Amino acid sequence: VPLQDQTNALPPVLRNNYWLTVHVLTIVASYGVLGLSAVLGHVYLFKAVIFGKPEDVRMPVGHPLITQVYRSMQIGLILLTAGTILGGVWAADSWGRFWGWDPKETWALISIIVYFILLHARHIGWLRDFGLGIMSIMAFLCIIWTFYGVNYVMASGLHSYGFGNGGELWVAIWAIAELVFIALCKLRYNNLRKKAGKEPEKNIPAGKTREAGTVKPAT
Repeated sequence: VPLQDQTNALPPVLRNNYWLTVHVLTIVASYGVLGLSAVLGHVYLFKAVIFGKPEDVRMPVGHPLITQVYRSMQIGLILLTAGTILGGVWAADSWGRFWGWDPKETWALISIIVYFILLHARHIGWLRDFGLGIMSIMAFLCIIWTFYGVNYVMASGLHSYGFGNGGELWVAIWAIAELVFIALCKLRYNNLRKKAGKEPEKNIPAGKTREAGTVKPAT
C-alpha cells in the first residue's frame, strides 16, 4: 500500500488511551487466530480433497486438522467478541456512546454472528469436516472485509483515521481466487465421494462417525 506524502498528527482519541491499546491488541489477536483457522482449512482441503483419495472422505467428521480449525475458531470468536466489547468501552470513553452502528462496529458484529453460526452448526452436526474447511475460508473473507473493506473501500464512519488507498485490486483478485479454489474443492470432493460409493450422512455430532447404523466416537 503506497504511503501518502504527508502524515497528519494523531487525533486526540488515539493518544494515550488504555482502552484503545487493549481493544486493538485483542482484535488483532482474534484476526490472527481466525486467519490460522483459514490456513488450516486450506491445508485440510489440499491434503484430504485436492490431493486426497476416496478413502480420505469416508470419515465425515473427526479429521485432526478440522479439529484444530474448530478450536481456532472458538478461540478467535472469544477474542473477537471481547475485542468488540472493549472497542465499545473505548467508544464510550472517547465519544460518549458504547455502540453507534458505525460501519466498523456493524461488520465486527456481523463477523461475530457468522462465526457463532458456524460453530453452532458444527456442534449440532450440520457441518462436517469438508463443510467446516470450506466455511473457515468463507468466514475469513468476512474478516478481511471488516479489516480492509471498511477502511479502504467503504470509506465512511468514525474510524476515518484508518482510511487509505491502494491494494484493492490485489485483495479482489485474492478473494476471487479463494472462491475459485472453493469451487474446485467442491467438484473434487463430489468426485471422491462418488468413487467412494458413499452417500452424504446428515446430522452427525462433531467428533463422531457413523458406523453400522450407530454414531460412535471418531478414532
